[in-house]
Amino acid sequence: MTNSIKSKLLLQEVGQFVDVCYGVLFNPVDTFQKQTEEYNKANSVNEFNKPMGLLSATLIVAFISLMAPLTNDALTQEANYAWLPLTLPVSAIMGIVSWVTMAAIIAALAFIFQRSSNIKSLLVCTALATLPWLFLGPLSLLKFSIFPAGQILFTFGLLGVWLWSVCLFCLAVTKAYQLPLLNGILLLFMPFAFTGIFFAWFSGFIQNMIYLF
Repeated sequence: MTNSIKSKLLLQEVGQFVDVCYGVLFNPVDTFQKQTEEYNKANSVNEFNKPMGLLSATLIVAFISLMAPLTNDALTQEANYAWLPLTLPVSAIMGIVSWVTMAAIIAALAFIFQRSSNIKSLLVCTALATLPWLFLGPLSLLKFSIFPAGQILFTFGLLGVWLWSVCLFCLAVTKAYQLPLLNGILLLFMPFAFTGIFFAWFSGFIQNMIYLF
């Protein structure tokens, strides 16, 4: 393969990556649907329209996980840059672990209710759902600016980014499992319900043990 062909393929992949990211932010329903359909095919006959790979999704999650420490240290005067070589890798690893863990929990719950999906599709779609956090950088400028209402605008902006990301996450799950939106939302809240039930059982057990002894 010549260098010119490699360059064209690289430019195509970069273009696809940018198109998918833009689509997730501004046309999420169709973009998630397309990613899921391509992953559910045994073999993608159209190489140009192949879905995003796990490597790209992992890099997205790692980069998003770095946004908070990077913006905070870059804009805070008393930041300790000596810790950056340690905090940045830890932040990236923790973000990736949280992403995979959440996807595994959702996949396990879906399996219980006999809903199957390509785990790669779920991982990629949920990784793309974190893209709104890219706006954390510009929002942080408001927090540390001399503008009087900067802190208030930062707070509302941060809340908006969080809600945007949660909505995208719900859409990602519903498209990955071909669920109605309400069922997808209920699936996401099930881990919290199970956690509450577990703590209720555990606290009841502790209370009974205290009464007995």
